[in-house]
Amino acid sequence: VQITLNGIDYTTSNATYTFYDAFVLSVDPPYVPVEGNTVAKVLGYGFADTGEINVQLVDSSNGQPLYCGNSLCVIPAKFVSQNEIHFTVPAQSTVFDPNYASIGFQPFKVEVSVYNNDYTSNGVEIQYFQQPTVGAMTSDGSPKKLHVNTLDTVRIPISINYPTGISKTVFINFAKLRCKYTV
Repeated sequence: VQITLNGIDYTTSNATYTFYDAFVLSVDPPYVPVEGNTVAKVLGYGFADTGEINVQLVDSSNGQPLYCGNSLCVIPAKFVSQNEIHFTVPAQSTVFDPNYASIGFQPFKVEVSVYNNDYTSNGVEIQYFQQPTVGAMTSDGSPKKLHVNTLDTVRIPISINYPTGISKTVFINFAKLRCKYTV
């Protein structure tokens, strides 16, 4: 790079400068479990193996950086290629908004810095989810009795409780179930 003030006289230092212009296109998976510790893949372009590549989590609603504990949620990332990096998503219980309120299940953005904490401004959203739990598993009574070495179909209703408070009953059909003992 040579610099001029008048358009005629240029510096002669011939110093080399590198310009990084990263851009984020997607993150996979877009939903991560509340327990965290999930490796997420960020796809984009302009990534470089600078040894300083980081991801910052940002509030989607206002663009403010999120906090992991008492400091900004800046996570070291692993360079894979100029189009891909990986980082480990922290547990939901450690991520807070600037007022130290839990982010809950609201989406948040992933921004990337290739060098010197200069982050992208086009981050993509990622969101925590909680696995549904099995609430109850009961037999609907058919068949009433299974005998040793018989082949039967059994239909079992399972109640699934979602974190949102919604419950749903699904049925699992076991076809050609061979009983080891009479029940």
